[in-house]
Amino acid sequence: MAKANYEALNAQLMDDLPKLYVLSMEILNNCLNRFLRAEEKFHHAALDQMYHLMQLDLVLSSHDDNI
Repeated sequence: MAKANYEALNAQLMDDLPKLYVLSMEILNNCLNRFLRAEEKFHHAALDQMYHLMQLDLVLSSHDDNI
């Protein structure tokens, strides 16, 4: 009886594990894609802020030169 249970569970695992692997890879890919998009948005926002600060610094330094 134990052997029959083992063989039944083993057969079920052999059927289910490849499906689990495929679904897990889809989830991982979705998570990585969303993370990379969020990181890209963050970097664009940071660069935009740095650009505006650099422009402000140029305006202020040219204003100081005129005084």
